[in-house]
Amino acid sequence: MSSLRQRTIRTTATVSGPLLHASGSGTVVFSPAPEDTGWVFIRSDLPGNPQIPCRPENVDVRHRWTTVRRGEASVSVVEHVLAACRGLEIDNLLISVDTDGIPMPDGGSAKPFVDALSGVGIICQAKPRNLLTIDRPVFVAGSRGDPMTEKIASSQSYIVALPGNGFEVIYVLEYPNT
Repeated sequence: MSSLRQRTIRTTATVSGPLLHASGSGTVVFSPAPEDTGWVFIRSDLPGNPQIPCRPENVDVRHRWTTVRRGEASVSVVEHVLAACRGLEIDNLLISVDTDGIPMPDGGSAKPFVDALSGVGIICQAKPRNLLTIDRPVFVAGSRGDPMTEKIASSQSYIVALPGNGFEVIYVLEYPNT
């Protein structure tokens, strides 16, 4: 499925449902975005509809879920949407939400987002994709992405990215008190 050109969706898609870590429900509306936009969250419920580009400097990891934040605006539990976007190789997308969290109609997977996005069609754009190449080991530890130091053994969480041929993920999750 890999494309060398940037991709977005053909038309809008909507997913609604209960929030995962809060009471209430919400709706997310996905809209096509121009080339080089990236993934941008929009808080449609706040004055001025603040936009939060999905960039490393806007990521705030807490309580084992991911939040994007810019100024006072934030959206929590974005990892399910981002997994769907990455898996479908969507590069440019406007993601409008009417609350501070992403709805989870099935209780917490990426499937509702994959179904909605693939259901409206994914189109290639003219510009080439911006590909990230890992050319040296990258280590991040802790809850705020502090650079890894000798504390890796005592950190509660960490991630390691290594150079390689192709894309491969190895994931280990351990809960020490179970």
